Amino acid sequence: MSAPLLCVEHLVKEFGSTSLFRKSAPARELYARPRHPYTRGLMASVPRLDGDTGKRLVPIEGQPPNLAALPAGCAFAPRCQHAIDACRQTRPPLHDVGSQHQVACILES
Repeated sequence: MSAPLLCVEHLVKEFGSTSLFRKSAPARELYARPRHPYTRGLMASVPRLDGDTGKRLVPIEGQPPNLAALPAGCAFAPRCQHAIDACRQTRPPLHDVGSQHQVACILES
């Protein structure tokens, strides 16, 4: 998933991700209730066209992980403001967090 999420919202009915930060949800559910910290970070870093245009955008700090040397746990943990030790040690499984909404995040289990 990449930053232009807001541009493709009207083109798809469901988001599924094969990225390192796994999640799957109908598009409306993903936008209404983003559950993965990476998804929330992306949404906070993209300007809104339907709301407060003066709102400060919040970047996702740090660098994306090296795909040749992924960390042992969640690949987003080094950049996640909410990461705990378990996030750095164990890759989280994909699990249900709502109707047709799945996320791989230890903090959402």
